[in-house]
Amino acid sequence: MVLPSIYSHEGLSRTDANKPITSGKKRENLPTEYTLKTIDDRVQAAVEQQDHDGDIEMVPMENEQEVDLITSYVSYSRDANYYDDDLNMNIEHAPDFSLVEGNISFLIIDTNFCISHLTILDELNKIANDYGLKIIIPVYVIQELDGLKNSTKLETGNESVRNLARWANEWIYNQLANGSTIVKGQKLNQRLNADLTKDDAILDCCLYFQHHYAHHLIVLLSNDKNLCSKALMHEILTVSFRQGMEAKLIGQKIMEESLSRFGQREAKYKLVVNHEVPTQPQSLAPEITEVANTITTTETSPSTVIYTEIQTLLSSVLHRCMVAEYQEDLDLIRDYKKDNLVNLRQCSQLLIRFWSSVFQQYFKAMPGRFVPFEEIGQGRRSKKIPVYTDEPTPQNVAKFVAFWSAVLKVLYHGIMNEQENEALDIFILRWKDLAPKI
Repeated sequence: MVLPSIYSHEGLSRTDANKPITSGKKRENLPTEYTLKTIDDRVQAAVEQQDHDGDIEMVPMENEQEVDLITSYVSYSRDANYYDDDLNMNIEHAPDFSLVEGNISFLIIDTNFCISHLTILDELNKIANDYGLKIIIPVYVIQELDGLKNSTKLETGNESVRNLARWANEWIYNQLANGSTIVKGQKLNQRLNADLTKDDAILDCCLYFQHHYAHHLIVLLSNDKNLCSKALMHEILTVSFRQGMEAKLIGQKIMEESLSRFGQREAKYKLVVNHEVPTQPQSLAPEITEVANTITTTETSPSTVIYTEIQTLLSSVLHRCMVAEYQEDLDLIRDYKKDNLVNLRQCSQLLIRFWSSVFQQYFKAMPGRFVPFEEIGQGRRSKKIPVYTDEPTPQNVAKFVAFWSAVLKVLYHGIMNEQENEALDIFILRWKDLAPKI
């Protein structure tokens, strides 16, 4: 029997003419199910381990097939979901105070890298000072991780992806909550175009830092080839998975490239000014100075000091958020005056009243599901109730301080400058010191 050929005297039969003609051995399908099972087994083992020790588990993807599979899941979710519904406001642009001289490099982290290489990310955090690294988590990545850990849409491998996203989310939250000097969340005002979403939102984060830190390396860590291609077109370096990839090697290569491009640079602090938008004066907000200059006497109870200082800072930052949202139209808002925010109950009621239109976006930009009130029910029938609105007692002072400190940190992170955030950290330490004296 001869092979069918269009050049034979018989030509091709009608059946053969409709068949594709191939050569070589049949290509084996990628072992997707096997790879998925391997990931599932390792993740499940980590879940069981976490039940025992409570630590954040880190399950690194060990080969290209595993990395591609996780990247595909993230891409699928990114195409199917939209996380930017509440991030379209104009935020008050405050000057950024940061270490902007010296051989500092900014690592912008994509979602798939957080999930696949959390161990490497954690190691980069530990060696960051040795290699001049700052780790930036884009707002969209934080929201995407939050969506993935709660997703019910992924059909296969759903549970593993949810757990990996949850661990990455917890790791980021711990870094931000503990005031890491290395890991920073992208601020709402650190965007060139607030309307961008998905890949473009992450690229926009890279471009923002490239624009404002022109003499520093900006490096995107991502396994998404399409996003990496976009970054490279804008002369942004990229790091993707390679077999044997280690944090120390990444740090060494980045430092070598920084020295090659910019030479040895002296480290010092400097004010970064965005010339495209008006900036605030370089002094601290007046309410911070007011609290810092508070004089307490032996007659002033610690509970009153804590309550008054928190109320002073909270009412002022809430007003700043309202101004940023409504600007010259603020006078048209019915029954709103800053002078009416004279206690924490009224501050809480303002948070609830303008939750969807103003304040929700600040809290959605942070990991987790923390909200500044108690919520009963779900959806439209849910009811929001103010909490911790009276002076703290010996029984609840620890929770009182923790709750309002968290609220203030979220709002300050979104709208206040670096020095003002540092001042808030000092006040929080003071409240914690006063708490046992109540």
